[in-house]
Amino acid sequence: MNGLSLAAGSFCLCSGAALGCLFLLLKLVRTLLRCGRLATALLDIAFCLFCSAAVFLCALAIDKGRLRLAQAVLQALGAWGAIAALDPLVGGLSLLVQRAARRLAGWARRPVEWAVCRVGKTCRKYCPKRKKRKKSLPHRKKRKKTLEKLT
Repeated sequence: MNGLSLAAGSFCLCSGAALGCLFLLLKLVRTLLRCGRLATALLDIAFCLFCSAAVFLCALAIDKGRLRLAQAVLQALGAWGAIAALDPLVGGLSLLVQRAARRLAGWARRPVEWAVCRVGKTCRKYCPKRKKRKKSLPHRKKRKKTLEKLT
């Protein structure tokens, strides 16, 4: 960081914060898409590759390709600050979006079911009648057997 210590330090902090925000964005995408282990691993690998490229380019821009410890520490501090500050917001936002998507899917399904059932009056293969289930109560049978044994 030759002569531009304040500017270079703020650049490292901002680039680290941007990488932290990218991590949170990928976390939000993972949560909303309900990715499995493989997709999570692939997204993490892609994020690590992007981070390594960003750190290298930042080192090129600041000190002709030499990575200094101060640069790496400031980028890690910026990323940690962004993640620590915004992670609760991302968690709440993902839950809110999932609830809204479930409600929207329920509202969209009702008219479709209604239309299918209306058409189903003429064509029963799409809308068969629901059979009433008889509730089996095994505890009543056991109670009768125990009462018979007692008498």
